[in-house]
Amino acid sequence: MCKLMEDYAEKRAREAAKESSISIAVELWNDGMHDMEKIAKLTKLPLDEVKKLFEGKTA
Repeated sequence: MCKLMEDYAEKRAREAAKESSISIAVELWNDGMHDMEKIAKLTKLPLDEVKKLFEGKTA
């Protein structure tokens, strides 16, 4: 049971970190930074994920 809880806690921590990175990416975009490669580098998100996040939005 302890291992199960540890695994869940690790998974939740990774999800929270990803949510935080996405939030930062959106803030950067809304503040006028539309360089997707730079956003990916700063947030440590994969470039393809950043591109999907802003798909259809004009630079």
